[in-house]
Amino acid sequence: MIKRISLLFFLELIFWGCEDKNESCPAIYSPVCGSDGLTYGNDCYARNAGVKEWTIGVCNCIDVSKITDDYNCDEVYEPVCGCNKLTYSNQCYAENAGVTDWTQGECN
Repeated sequence: MIKRISLLFFLELIFWGCEDKNESCPAIYSPVCGSDGLTYGNDCYARNAGVKEWTIGVCNCIDVSKITDDYNCDEVYEPVCGCNKLTYSNQCYAENAGVTDWTQGECN
């Protein structure tokens, strides 16, 4: 049993020791929120920073306390791109989804 645990520990050290902390990252903006609370340009940059877990999108992009089912929004199509990279019909729909930041126009 001790030999088996020692072997697993040794293999784990080899695996983590071989992990490339400086891999070349693509110049594609696909933000992730790291478990450290920082936003990274994509998951590659998060891995290079040593982050093991992340969620898609920028940090603090959605304020769950502002999410509402009250869809009394105008049906005017003036699209906004939310910080979560989703397109909303207009600012009102983004606000109802709890989105904290957006830009005018559709997301790419």
